Amino acid sequence: MNTKYIIIFFFPVFFIFYFYLIYANYKDNKEYVLNLTVSNQISMAQSYKTRIDERISNQKKLLEETAKFVRSKDADKDYDLIRDVLRILARTAGFSEVYVGYSDTNKVISSDKYDMIKYYSNYDVKRRPWHQIVKSKQQTSFTEPYIDTKLKKYVISIAVPIYKNNKLDNVLVGDFELDAFQKEMASFFPSKYGSAFLMTDGAKILDSTKQIIDYTDAYVEKILFAIYNKKQGSGRFLINGKKYIFVYDMIAYGEWISVSILEEDKIYENLNAKTLNNLLVFLFLMIFGVCISVWMYISQKRINDNKHFLSLFSKSSINGLVITDKNGEITFINKTFEKIFSLKFKEFIGKNISELFYLFNDVDIFEQVKSDTNKNILVKKNIRDCFYGIRVIPLLEKGDKFEGVMIVAYDMTHETQLEMNRQQQERILIENSKMAALGEMSSAISHQWRQPLNALLLLVSDIEAKIEQIRIQDNAKSEVLSRLGESRTNIELMDETINIFKNFYKESLQETKFNLLDIMDDILYICKPQIMIKGIHIQADYEIKDYEITSYSSYIKQVLLNLISNAKDELVKRKLLDENFKAYIKISIVEEETRYIINVEDNGAGVGDDIKEHIFEPFFTTKGKEGTGMGLYLCKLIFDKKINGDIILSHASNPTIFSVVLYKNGQ
Repeated sequence: MNTKYIIIFFFPVFFIFYFYLIYANYKDNKEYVLNLTVSNQISMAQSYKTRIDERISNQKKLLEETAKFVRSKDADKDYDLIRDVLRILARTAGFSEVYVGYSDTNKVISSDKYDMIKYYSNYDVKRRPWHQIVKSKQQTSFTEPYIDTKLKKYVISIAVPIYKNNKLDNVLVGDFELDAFQKEMASFFPSKYGSAFLMTDGAKILDSTKQIIDYTDAYVEKILFAIYNKKQGSGRFLINGKKYIFVYDMIAYGEWISVSILEEDKIYENLNAKTLNNLLVFLFLMIFGVCISVWMYISQKRINDNKHFLSLFSKSSINGLVITDKNGEITFINKTFEKIFSLKFKEFIGKNISELFYLFNDVDIFEQVKSDTNKNILVKKNIRDCFYGIRVIPLLEKGDKFEGVMIVAYDMTHETQLEMNRQQQERILIENSKMAALGEMSSAISHQWRQPLNALLLLVSDIEAKIEQIRIQDNAKSEVLSRLGESRTNIELMDETINIFKNFYKESLQETKFNLLDIMDDILYICKPQIMIKGIHIQADYEIKDYEITSYSSYIKQVLLNLISNAKDELVKRKLLDENFKAYIKISIVEEETRYIINVEDNGAGVGDDIKEHIFEPFFTTKGKEGTGMGLYLCKLIFDKKINGDIILSHASNPTIFSVVLYKNGQ
C-alpha cells in the first residue's frame, strides 16, 4: 500500500482509539472523584462528630461536677463564691454564659457582670426553656434553640437539675450561641460546592441561611425527615433537576444531626475542564502531527532526490538540526541549532561530531547509534535556564545501511518546569502536613490538660471556701490563702499557655483584621524561653500601640517564627566558637502610610555574597543534612500566593536583617 495512504488511514484510527481512552478514563475518574468526595465528607463528618461529642461531654461533666458544688452552697451567704466558680467555668469550658436559676426564689446567679432578675422584672425562672426541659426529663438535657433575653440571639443551653429533699431546687445552665456552632461547622466543611447545617429533634434545621437548597420544599422536608430517622449515612437525591449528595451523622450524643450537602455536578467541574483541555490539546497535536508527518514525508522524499532540498528542509525546521555522514563528519548545522548552542556554522562543517560531545554531556552518541541502528538516544541539556532534549536518529538507506546520524534539539522547558513544579508542590504538601500535625498535637495537649486544670481551679476555690469557715489564727489563715492564691495564679498561667499553643498553629482560612502586637506576643511567648536558654538576648524594639492589619495571622506567624529560628541557629553556631560572644536578636516594627515593615535582626555570621541570590530558592540550605532547604522558600511562597507583601534580605551582615513587608489592607 502507498505510504501516504497508510499515514492517512493511521491517524483517524489512532484519533478514534485515543478518544475512546480519554472517554473511558473520564468515566473512571468521574466515579473515583465521586467516591473520594463522599469518603472525604464522611471522614469530615466523623471527625466533627468526635470533636463535638468530646467537647459537649466535657462540658456536661464540668456542669454536673459544678452542680454538686452549687448544691452544697447557700445562694445568699455564698453568692460571691458561687459567682466566681461560674465565671471560671464559663471561661474554661467555652460557654458564653453560666448561671444558676433558683425555682422558689426566682433568683439567678450569673457568670456575667449582672444578674438577670435585676434588669428584667418579668423574668420568670420556671418559664425558661431550660427549667421546663429538666423538669420534664429530670436529667441533664439540651434545649431547643431559643432567643436569649440579654443577648437577643439564638442560644442552646445545657441544663443540669439540682435537687434538694427530692425537690427541684435550682438549675445550673451553660449557654453557647447558635452562631458559634454554625460558623464552626461551616469552617469544618469548607466547600465551594455545597453547605452544611445542624438538625435537631423532628428534622428541625437550626440555621437555614446560606444554604444551597430550599428547605421549605415539601420533597426536601421528606428527605430531611428520612435522614432524621436514619440518623447516620449518606445518600444521593435529585432535587429540582439537580443531583445532591447528603452525608449525615449524629452528634452531641444523639441530640443533633450534622448534615453536609454537595452539588454533584459541581464536583466534576475541574475534571470536565481538564478533560476538555486534553481533547483540545490532543486535537491540536493531532492536526499538528498530521501536518508535520505529511511535511516530513514530502521533505524526506526531496532529501532522497536532492541534497539541496534537504538543506532547505533543515534550515526551515523549528528544531535544532545537525546531520553527519557515516564517518561522523558534520555535513550540516541549521540556524536553530547554532542559536541554541551559540555555535558558528563555518567552524564545525567538515569536523567530526566528537568535537560536539561536550554538548551531549560527553556521551559518544555517534558510536552508540552506529553500533545499534535500532537505538534512539535522548540527552537532556540545561542551557541558560532553558531545557532541551537532544535526540539522535540514525539515517538508514533501504532500511538497514547506516549512512550517518541526524541530531535534533527541541525545547522541552515547559515539560521540565512542570515536573519541577510538581516536585516542589510535593515538598510543600509535606511541610504543610507537618504544620497541620503540629496543630493537631497542640490541640490534643490542650484537650488533655484542660479538664485537670479546671478540676484544680474548682478544688482551690472549694479549699478557699473551707478555710474561710475554719476558725484559725489570722496570720496562719492569711499565709494559707496566700499560698492558694499563688497556686491559682500558676494554674491560670498554665491555662493561658495552653490557649496560646492551641491557637498558634491554627490555619487561617480567610483574611481577618487583627493587631500585629497580638501575634508578636504569641511568637515571643513561644520562642523566647528557647532562645534565652541558649544565652541569646532577644529584644522587642517597637511601640506598644495598635498595629491594625487585615491579613492571614497564621501565615505571618509561620514566616516570623522561621526567621527567628534561623537567626537562633546561626547564633548558636557562633557561640560554640566564642563563649563570650554576646548574641542578640532584635525585632522591630516600622509603620508607614500604607504598610508595616517587621525587621528581624541578629549579629550572627551573616549571609555570604555567593549565596545571597539563592537563599529563597527551594532545596537550598546551609545547614547540611539538618536542613530541608524549604524554610525561606515557603516563606517567599506564602507572600507570592497568599499575603500582600514581601520578604527580603535588607542587610546581609553586621548585622543581618530580614524585612517582612505587610500592607495594611491585605489583598
